[in-house]
Amino acid sequence: MLCLCVFAALSGLALKIFLWLVPFILAAMMEKSGALSLAQVDLGVVTRFFLFQLIVVFFGAVLAGSFFSQAAQWVAHPETVISLLGTAIPQTTTFFITYMWVNTGWEPISFWRTMDLLSYFFLSMFARSPREKARLWQEQYTKYDKKVVSHTMFILLGVVYSCINPIIAPSALAYFIVRSIIERYENIFVYRRRYESGGQLWGRVFEQVMVGMYIFQLSMIGLLSVKHFPYSPLLLPCFVGTMVFHASTRTLMRRPYRVTSLHDAAVLDMHDKDADVEEEGTREQVPPSEFYLPPVLKVKPGDLEPLLQQAMQLDRELEGASSSSKH
Repeated sequence: MLCLCVFAALSGLALKIFLWLVPFILAAMMEKSGALSLAQVDLGVVTRFFLFQLIVVFFGAVLAGSFFSQAAQWVAHPETVISLLGTAIPQTTTFFITYMWVNTGWEPISFWRTMDLLSYFFLSMFARSPREKARLWQEQYTKYDKKVVSHTMFILLGVVYSCINPIIAPSALAYFIVRSIIERYENIFVYRRRYESGGQLWGRVFEQVMVGMYIFQLSMIGLLSVKHFPYSPLLLPCFVGTMVFHASTRTLMRRPYRVTSLHDAAVLDMHDKDADVEEEGTREQVPPSEFYLPPVLKVKPGDLEPLLQQAMQLDRELEGASSSSKH
């Protein structure tokens, strides 16, 4: 039993290390494909990394189970794919519960940011000034590629297995409690925001959560059909209702995502207009003598007459030089 637990933990850790490398590869592919901004690279990695985890991690684990051994039956009878899915998914519950706890235990270790510390000490040896050395540690930016996909995958796993094995629910809860504490600290005191996507990230999060809902409903229909539950066809209207909700929400939210920049521009114009009105009212109330002047333009009363004489002398010299050049 102990060897089985150790093997499950090591398999989850190996998967964690492998998934740590994938976003860097996807980001390089996005840059080579012609992405024009950091937002396009980051959001593109979020979409592709989720698909990668969905196929490799989730369906890969399912295919490694009894579903793979019944692939011939699935090819011969495609209509049985839902029932086969309902049979295979419950058999991978132990693996995903272990995977969740490995990730939850890994998060406090990643909170120490060991790789960031090592890279800082290595790069600081080549810093040319104290300011450049300080900038290496201060200018650290948050990236959404791994964090968002990790959250949405845990939502998917928690939703899909919530009715199959309720033990996965506290596992997902423990993960999100730990991540909420860590990310609040990092976003407030550590990381800076490099760009503003205008809400486009939430659209991808919504799509990924809806994928989890589809898989959950299909697997439950298949599982209840395998168990010969007489009222399992009643779940079909729920699936259709989810599709209608998904389509209506996408129609409602697609246009705000596309014109968010115009909306932000209008809001900024309103703020500028309000600021101009407030500034004009302030200028009327504050006397001109209290306006701010740079130190260069500040002249003492005794120094004003010599400065005027120097200006007049310079003016006469310029007029003489211009008249001589004409002759």
